[in-house]
Amino acid sequence: METSELSVSERERFLLSALQTDTSARARRRARILLDALAGKEIALVARELKTSPARIQYVLRAFEEKRLASFSAAALKRVTAPPKPRRASPPLTAQTSLRVAARRIIAHQAAKLKHTEQGVRFGSDIEAVHAMRVACRRMNSAFRLFRDYLPKARTKKLRRTLEELRDVLGAARNLDVLRADLETFRADAAEADRAELQRVADAWDAERAIQQRALIELLDSEKFQEWRKQLDAFLNEKEENHSPHIAAILPALLWQQYGAVRAYETEIGNASLEELHGLRIQIKRLRYTLEFFAETFGEKPDALLEPLIALQDELGVIHDAAVAGQALTGFVTAEAHAAKRAGQAAPDFRAIAAYHADLQARIQARRAQLSDLWECVVASSFRERLAQITAQL
Repeated sequence: METSELSVSERERFLLSALQTDTSARARRRARILLDALAGKEIALVARELKTSPARIQYVLRAFEEKRLASFSAAALKRVTAPPKPRRASPPLTAQTSLRVAARRIIAHQAAKLKHTEQGVRFGSDIEAVHAMRVACRRMNSAFRLFRDYLPKARTKKLRRTLEELRDVLGAARNLDVLRADLETFRADAAEADRAELQRVADAWDAERAIQQRALIELLDSEKFQEWRKQLDAFLNEKEENHSPHIAAILPALLWQQYGAVRAYETEIGNASLEELHGLRIQIKRLRYTLEFFAETFGEKPDALLEPLIALQDELGVIHDAAVAGQALTGFVTAEAHAAKRAGQAAPDFRAIAAYHADLQARIQARRAQLSDLWECVVASSFRERLAQITAQL
């Protein structure tokens, strides 16, 4: 019986191997068939080993050739591509836990998430892994910032330097992933001639994304990053010292101080610039992260506080993404026009790009109009009362 001439990318091979450990028997069986075919096994032999018919093996192979990984269920792919949730072996944080102990445990939890995303990030095509690693970097950096008065300053400053560099490189890659996804959504409804023009933008962003991927791999492979890992492990594995204030003594002040940093935007929210809105988003994230870091200390997840914060953060995120896309389009048009001028050619037709830019600006204005209602939920007396309740319980 014939063998298959199936070919796969490195990422597809990795995910097929991962699918063999999935909880779904169907996914494991399909992955086994495909990996056996890649190994050059005869279809008849695979059918005998799996106690099925050669026709069934052929069906699985054809489905993969037509749909690639989409021939597996979305749930199975999500299970094997989602970063594993690190297990926290340490006892839960309580109101009486030392802040220094809490800091190391919270940072260690985010460091584990960062480590679990690395393989997916290296493949380059797993945009969710890039996003997850970037979020882990942000949360680690936010924890270092939050606990800066209770950790050794010189060491944490050095650790944060490389962490922030990684966050920035990941941010550049993530921004391009978001740009490309949004551009494809707009292109799907554009006229054929406009799609061709927008493809030039897509190609330019793809080229830039490849550059950012190389920069990311270079950083992950660098001696500096390997040394950073060792220093971080040494920092996290040090004997936990309890010579610092307890959570109950300091956390209420930290939360109210950060809430104050959010409320500082209250007089500006109606006419805030895009830069100010981005600054507000950063302050909201810091308050959100602090609440999430200490969720187990409160005895329950503070959903009544987190939900309005996340809703406002998401809306501000849409505005920020549209603003970044608009700036990137302006940069593309400027570069194309200059290149044409240097070559003595007429400037290209930017009509479709102008339409996309206008769509982005309209999106920003529409989202701005919705901010006031979301903002009112964050500054409402009910929000402050709930924040007072959870801090009073510590």
